[in-house]
Amino acid sequence: MPRATTNRGFSLIEVLIVIGIFSVLMAAVSVTFSTQVRHGSREYRIGESEVELGIVKSLLERDIALAGYGLADDYGTTGFSPRSVQRQTGPNALILMGTALGLNDRFGAPLHWTYATAVAPTFKVWGDSREDLLANDRVILIEPNTEQILTQGATTPWKFQYNGSGSNLRDAGGTVWASPTIGTLVYGVDPGATQPFATVTYSLSTANLPSNCATGTSNLERAESWGGAATTIPLLACTLSLQTAFGLDTNKDGAIDLWDTNAGAVASGYSQATLAERLKQVRVYLLVQIGNRDASYTYPAATVRVGDALLGAGTGADVALNAEQRRFRWRIVSIDVTPRNVR
Repeated sequence: MPRATTNRGFSLIEVLIVIGIFSVLMAAVSVTFSTQVRHGSREYRIGESEVELGIVKSLLERDIALAGYGLADDYGTTGFSPRSVQRQTGPNALILMGTALGLNDRFGAPLHWTYATAVAPTFKVWGDSREDLLANDRVILIEPNTEQILTQGATTPWKFQYNGSGSNLRDAGGTVWASPTIGTLVYGVDPGATQPFATVTYSLSTANLPSNCATGTSNLERAESWGGAATTIPLLACTLSLQTAFGLDTNKDGAIDLWDTNAGAVASGYSQATLAERLKQVRVYLLVQIGNRDASYTYPAATVRVGDALLGAGTGADVALNAEQRRFRWRIVSIDVTPRNVR
C-alpha cells in the first residue's frame, strides 16, 4: 500500500522556539567566556604585579644592605659630607650613599676593594673577580684608624688610579702616591665620578604613568649618580605611598630605642661616624596597586596604614582611599633591612 506523503514543514512557532533556545545557550556561553576572560586578565595582572614586587624588594634590600660601604667618617677639605641613609619629604624619598651601590658591576666600584699590605706599596689580592681591583681602576683611599679620606694633588684630590697589586698608585695628575701606609683601605669608584661615592635615590614620580593605574598613584623610581647627571629607571608603577623609618640606638646599648620617622629628623643631625654607630635598621613601606580596576570590587578599608602603628610611637602614615581608588586591590609591601656597614 503506498505511503502517504505530506508537504508540512516547521511552523513559525517551532522555529522561534528553537531560535530562542539557541540564543539563551549562546548568551550563557558568551557570559561564561567573558567572565573567564576577565578573571584570566585579572589573575595575569596580579601575577605580573607579584613578579614586579619581588624584583623591587630584592633591589631595595640590596641597596639598603650596602649603604655606607666605602664611606669615610671624615672627608676633610673635600667639601663632601655624605650619610649612609637619608630621608626626604615633599615628596618622600629614600637616599642611600656608598661606593657599592652602582648597578654596573665592572667599572671598578661595586664591592671591589683592597688594602695596603706593605709600604712598597703592595696590595692584597683576593683571587675573586667580584672583589679584586683591576689595573687602571679609579679608587679612593681611607686611613684605617681615623677613617679619613686621603687626598693628594689639586684636581679631584680624592681620586687615585690603581696600577696593580705591586705598583704604586697615582693621583689624578699622574703623580705617585707620596705616603703609602700599611693598612690603607682602597675602594673602587666610577671612573667618571665627580664625588667619592654613589648616591641612589628612591622616589615617586608621575612621569610616564601607565593608563591602568589608579588616580593619585606614581611610579617608584631609582636614580643613581656619581656626582653628575643621575641615571633614572622606573621600577614599580601604580605606587600610592612611599614611607621610611630608621631604627636608632640612641644610647648605644645595642638595641633600637627610637624609630625616626619625621623626615629622619634625628638621624639627619648625626655625623656619618655617629650614624654608622647608631643606625640599626631601615624600614621601607610601599602601598602598591595590585591588578587593574574592578568595577565589582570594593577595597575593604577607606584608610590604610602604610607603616606600623605599634612600632615605637608609630611609623609611616595613614593614607585615605577615595571611592574610585577603592575599586582597586592594594597591597602594603614592608621591607626591613639591617645595613651591613654599621658598627
